[in-house]
Amino acid sequence: MWDPYADIKQFTLSNGVTVHTLDLPGREWIRVCCIVHVGCERDPVGKEGVTHFVEHMVSKNMYVPYLEMKQFFESLGGSVSFGSTNAHATWYEFFIPNQANVMQQALDWFGDLLFSRRLVDGIEHERGVITREFHQKYPFSYRHDRILHINRSLFPDQWYARQTRPLGLLETIATLTVEDLQSQYDMYYTPANVEVLCVGGISGLSIQDLFAHSHMNQEKDGRRFSASLPVADIPLPGTSHEVFSLSTVTDAKTESAAFAQFCVMPVQTKPFVYNLTSAVCYNFLFEELRTVRGLVYGVNVDWDNYRDHLVFTIGASGIDPTKIHEVESLVQDQLSHLLGDEERFIRCKDRLLQQIRMKDLSGKSIIDSARRELVAHGQIRSDHQDLDSVEKVFFEDVQPVLSRLNSQSAMTVLEVP
Repeated sequence: MWDPYADIKQFTLSNGVTVHTLDLPGREWIRVCCIVHVGCERDPVGKEGVTHFVEHMVSKNMYVPYLEMKQFFESLGGSVSFGSTNAHATWYEFFIPNQANVMQQALDWFGDLLFSRRLVDGIEHERGVITREFHQKYPFSYRHDRILHINRSLFPDQWYARQTRPLGLLETIATLTVEDLQSQYDMYYTPANVEVLCVGGISGLSIQDLFAHSHMNQEKDGRRFSASLPVADIPLPGTSHEVFSLSTVTDAKTESAAFAQFCVMPVQTKPFVYNLTSAVCYNFLFEELRTVRGLVYGVNVDWDNYRDHLVFTIGASGIDPTKIHEVESLVQDQLSHLLGDEERFIRCKDRLLQQIRMKDLSGKSIIDSARRELVAHGQIRSDHQDLDSVEKVFFEDVQPVLSRLNSQSAMTVLEVP
């Protein structure tokens, strides 16, 4: 089994930037991802959306025009991404031919972009762009309001009780100032708080020297911001059951209902417990609700990892409104049944092990997976480590999670016409 993550090397620049490299012999390209360890979870109260706004602003305040930089990468057959933001991190990427002079130019630009910008130009332009982005994500305002209401019911003390995603709130987007943006940038965009992933044909480039002699190695004071400690006391949801009628917010007609169940979970010390719980739940619920009974069209089982806790979600959509309560009862019955279904657990575990062995990897998938690992866990785990972790998960590890899903710790929401 090819396990590229086991071959990743690491070094630290004199200014504190941590660089992870993977040489892929024979590749004529290099893919680089620069991770800043700040996401919307660190937006101050009343300034929701500031981290995402900073992401928009940094490339618009370079000494080289935005379009000129973009054209530089594209003219070489490569590409550039001037920023993405999630709850925990912001990242910037470029893809170039493996030529030393091109790599040097790209590192110089990205070093200056990350560490030495004054965010003074284009704030009103970007404010307008972000406002349009918000309306594109939430064309119907009640959707945003519903998500925020559910988040507040689940865990009122968490950042996501103030905003649903990195975009922030319309009222805070409208009031953020240059000073707000610069303060967030200066605090978090520092070498100590940045990690870089570099993957591709790098063996002949003296890659460590290229980084060391680039603007990526410029000095700037700062520190690494780590994930919060696991939440010790998880509150019960503010409400355990809600029925939401679409007719209260829209005149649009629909013949479809939806079921959703949310449950805040503690951090697991064993990796892959939630992966396997999700797989077991999805496998059984899709089989029962869709394949056997034909009561739903879609089934979704997933979780959001907030690093100090998780939110586990079970959903079903495309439901005949007259059958919504039947679906609700069946989900609870099936979760109870799963507590004794070790055979299904073993099947799902065997499938996950085989999926790890059969990964079909590209340079982009390697760097994306490594980025997610660094952001979520602070390290890059090899596939062999993942196989070992999955092998150590047993049915008794999953049973408490299934029990919590079927208890007062869960919040059920029914959406009906």
